[in-house]
Amino acid sequence: MTLKYFFFIVAGTFFLSLNAAYIGYLYPAGGRAGDEVEILVGGQGCWGTRGIIVTGGGVKLLKLESVRGVPYPSGSQRRYLMRWVRQIEKGDRSFLPLPAGENGTVDWRYHPWYSKLHLTTPMQYELVTHFLFVPRNPLQMNPSIGQNLILKLKIDKNAAPGRRELRLEGGNWLSNPVPFYISAVPEVREPRFQVPPKTKGESSFTAPCVLNGQIMPGETDIFNFEAKKGETLYFDFKGRVLLPFMGDGVPGHFQACLEVIDSQKKRAAFADDRYFHPDPVMKFTAPETGSYKLLVRDALYRGRNDFVYRIEVDKNPRPYIIAPPPRFAVAPVTLDEKAGKSVLPLPVVISGTILKPGEKAVYRFHAAAGTRLVADVWARRLNSPLDGLLEILAPSGKRVAICDDVKRQRVGLVMQHTDPTILFTAPETGTYQAVLKDNAGAGGKDYKYYLRLDTPRPDFRVWGYPSALEPGTGGSRGDFGIIVERLDGFDGPVKIGLSSPLGYQLCGENTVPAKCNYAAFTIDSAKVRRPNRSPVRITASACGITREVSPADEAMQAFAYNHLIPCEGDFYVTRQGRYWMSRYLTWAEEKPAEIRLVPGSSTVIKMKAPKYLPPDFEILDIALKDQPLGVLVENPRFKNGIVTATVKATAEAAATAVNQIFLVNIRYTNRYRDGKTRKMVSRKARGTAMLPARRLVVATPPAKVK
Repeated sequence: MTLKYFFFIVAGTFFLSLNAAYIGYLYPAGGRAGDEVEILVGGQGCWGTRGIIVTGGGVKLLKLESVRGVPYPSGSQRRYLMRWVRQIEKGDRSFLPLPAGENGTVDWRYHPWYSKLHLTTPMQYELVTHFLFVPRNPLQMNPSIGQNLILKLKIDKNAAPGRRELRLEGGNWLSNPVPFYISAVPEVREPRFQVPPKTKGESSFTAPCVLNGQIMPGETDIFNFEAKKGETLYFDFKGRVLLPFMGDGVPGHFQACLEVIDSQKKRAAFADDRYFHPDPVMKFTAPETGSYKLLVRDALYRGRNDFVYRIEVDKNPRPYIIAPPPRFAVAPVTLDEKAGKSVLPLPVVISGTILKPGEKAVYRFHAAAGTRLVADVWARRLNSPLDGLLEILAPSGKRVAICDDVKRQRVGLVMQHTDPTILFTAPETGTYQAVLKDNAGAGGKDYKYYLRLDTPRPDFRVWGYPSALEPGTGGSRGDFGIIVERLDGFDGPVKIGLSSPLGYQLCGENTVPAKCNYAAFTIDSAKVRRPNRSPVRITASACGITREVSPADEAMQAFAYNHLIPCEGDFYVTRQGRYWMSRYLTWAEEKPAEIRLVPGSSTVIKMKAPKYLPPDFEILDIALKDQPLGVLVENPRFKNGIVTATVKATAEAAATAVNQIFLVNIRYTNRYRDGKTRKMVSRKARGTAMLPARRLVVATPPAKVK
């Protein structure tokens, strides 16, 4: 192989690897402990997968197969394949000889499955027959789930049942994590694709078990079961928790409906949610002994390959789980009716439940005039269905403050932030009342809450994304974002720290600016000698508190809203680097000052390049990542190893303080020898350099004095 062609192969592989690997779905999304299970993965950028990472252990990868694109056959090849499929459907899995004269013709398209249909696994056979017999609908095709892998997994018999997370691992990248469940009961799959004229069949089950399926457009899955009169079954559906946010759907999640019908096709049970959760839990008590059918569909009759579900079927009730509260400064107390009417000393954390519809919880406490106080409810944040409405009444009975919802960061699966928080200053000395109720007048044993009455204790919660960081190697850089939720009025800066056993380090700005809830940061790999996938530790410090930053990944819902999905485990750094030209540029100053502007003003920034620049080094342009409104970079120039550019704030620029990331597009001459003529060949190479994050402040101009 000549050096020229070797370069094109390596370069092509490298640039393909820059596409972030993404898992859209797993089907089935779990398996039984002790079983071997075949999993279909739908995603994007997954070519080059070498292995998997599963949290919790106990899962071993036996075989991995990348599903090549299946070419659409035409003419005699399609007729030949269909004859072979019909033969297999009759139970004859022998080889069908090729038609005379057809092998090797121009229109005879190759695919490994086309030549060994009789040897394909059930998953392979289902994929190829579905492709041959079902017309493709362009409206259902989505590039984010267009690539497929088949994983054969062995689950250890001693693996603990429950939720895990699975990632794909390539030579220099990691995919996003997706849920993977291990059960201790039999797993039942919906019927496999039936070759026409056969229609889709129905599966049967006996509780306890787990049902697995996919909903395609307009489809309803049917499962048969027997039940005795008075027997109760519980169906716990998992669909939205497998794929929490769909970027191209409204609603942006699987909205499932469960229904049980009897032998007369009369409805015996129905459920389409559980409180505020789109995933329903259905209770069914058999009115008579006999045969029943479980029907599963989407509420809007949508469907696609990533509409994957698991249904846990059990004879025992499915308790509603309320998460434990955070660590409060004082231990929560449960008050009886008599204690609830007395004056409570502060600080206090009350554990309670709105048991009846329309019920109010009233708590009295003493406060001196001018005292700064906080009343904070934890309910929906802990998975409680309570939609809290909190009111503070002064000693005179006059309302001091009222709160329904508080805008919080879009982190996690809960989209309705209904926990009220009130910060107020006591206007007079005396006994105050905190009145809490459900905003919709609902109530019940699951409507639990924690009410904290206290003086403000500035605090914060913090998440970082993505969970698989991509700083690259050899002096390249990567970036990540930090989301801060500020508590009890805290509005100061938050310092970010990073520790890595391989030598990755933060470069540029290392704090979230005061009053900001988001900031970008950069990682440098200049001191990394032996790159490898490795966990890193990211911390956040402020107001005397240091917290671990929780890893998360970003997702989009319904074309518009970005959310963070927290994940298990650590942050990882990978060798994949998008900004590999970062080695060629850095800031001219060792500790660059913040860039300060007012609308209508501009300033000059400087970058420097090392001495070992490639020939014909050229700056094409400079861009701002997550560009603030009205802020521009103009007139980049390169001379004597120094790059200068003008940063300008137009009249429409809004006041802001951000950690700004500058991206510099570079072109230079790449020279190598032609393998045939030994001639020096020159080609222009392009790439992007990322500068260390730098503080950019756009201030409001001072008012003119008349």
